[in-house]
Amino acid sequence: YNHTSDSCDKAKDFRAFLKSKKSRHQDEEEYSDMVCEETIGVQEFSQAVIESGDAKYLAAVDSGTSSHVVKESILSNPVDHSRATPIRTAKQGEKMYALGRVTEGEIVDGLAMQDDVLEKNLISISKFDLAGYMTVFYEGICRVTDPKTKRTILEAKLDRTSNLYMFDIRTLLKPESANITSTKPKMTVQLWHNRMGHRSKRLLLLWRNEGLIRGIPFGLRMTDADQRICDSCVRAKNRRHSMPKSSLRELTKTPKTNHVSNLMKPKILKKPELQLPDLIDDDLADSDDEDSTVELNFFRQWSTGQPLTEDIREVSTDLKGPFSTQGRNGEVYYQGFIESDTKYHFPYFMKTKSEAIDNTKHLWENHFSAENSRVRAYRSDGAQELIQKSVVVYLASKSTKVAYSPPYAPELNSIIERNHRTIFESAYAMLLATRLPLTFWPDAVRYASLIFNCLPTTTAYGTLPPVTAKYGIIPNIARFRTFGCLVYIHIPAATRSKGF
Repeated sequence: YNHTSDSCDKAKDFRAFLKSKKSRHQDEEEYSDMVCEETIGVQEFSQAVIESGDAKYLAAVDSGTSSHVVKESILSNPVDHSRATPIRTAKQGEKMYALGRVTEGEIVDGLAMQDDVLEKNLISISKFDLAGYMTVFYEGICRVTDPKTKRTILEAKLDRTSNLYMFDIRTLLKPESANITSTKPKMTVQLWHNRMGHRSKRLLLLWRNEGLIRGIPFGLRMTDADQRICDSCVRAKNRRHSMPKSSLRELTKTPKTNHVSNLMKPKILKKPELQLPDLIDDDLADSDDEDSTVELNFFRQWSTGQPLTEDIREVSTDLKGPFSTQGRNGEVYYQGFIESDTKYHFPYFMKTKSEAIDNTKHLWENHFSAENSRVRAYRSDGAQELIQKSVVVYLASKSTKVAYSPPYAPELNSIIERNHRTIFESAYAMLLATRLPLTFWPDAVRYASLIFNCLPTTTAYGTLPPVTAKYGIIPNIARFRTFGCLVYIHIPAATRSKGF
């Protein structure tokens, strides 16, 4: 009985095997028909290219060659003949000589050869692999793509007569086109770090989550790539470690105390009422659309806004310079003004120190007077150009009291001194990252000042952006761009000159 059962099972298995073999045979016939159709298509393509007189543009994908090898006649860029290179062939002892190196389109550092020496253009798979491209062979098609942008670099089809993957090399020679009106960079934390003057990445996300700033997408998260050290920040912000306070006490024999003078404690005032933009739609406010009305409303409210209080307790100022490198307009000095309560900052640049009185008059007449604000106190160090008689007389006419610190006591003017460090570290980091000439330092400092006014800091009202503490407006930073990036300026047709 067991023997009969085993025989029946074997018979069933044998019938299933025949059925599967027949099915596989049918699949192979269908695949063979498909391959034949594909092969005919490739042969028709190659024949069409040859008959059109463009046989020189036929190219084959080759895994054996270490460099792209192309015919000289298909190139539009000049060949660097100073880099003529001998080429070893598969035949031992035999060499060929290239005319030189060439770069055009996706052909980077390729070899150019005479047309009568090279039968087909050869494209190196290893070159594409080293360039970071991905090559896939599947069902008679070779496809090379850029994994970052998902762009297809080339697509070659298998020619069964030569067993080579053939394509038209002109697809590699033409430059990549892009629509500058729709091209947007990939949103990363590192990008926002660069845009906002190399400020702390984690603080930017924290301020976004707390609603202190707007414009950074809420879906943006810190990745491993964002946690890498920023080289520009390391170069611009490195400092020597300060001596521990315990060591200083031992050296100076100062008794340890936790007492803090009331003069050193920040005065916490009533938090200002925040003015949200006109459109409060959450979807619109948190969107990545950089042309939204919310962003435009922020800049409009900032330019036309009125301060929450007309009484300014104190404005601190200080000079910095002379700098060894002049700005684009000959500036070698910088003067900064900062409101002690709101930390709102005003930058000025000068060719000589004597322009300090002009900066003071410009700030009081064009900014404070326009907003009907009264400044109670003006604080600086003992620099002659900041406390000269003309400055004191002018400020007295504006009902402003002048105070200054004694020599070698920068702690008494600490607000503007610390602001100098923040502004110039940010500006220096941006200059290092973009590798622009140092003559652009006034532009970098001016942009760093704009960023400073839009990012939270310690104010008399708590941790708020200065623009919020002064005007009650939440900043929207979506329109900020990386300092020194390439931009295209659109000139209206009505203002263009005739011709080209």
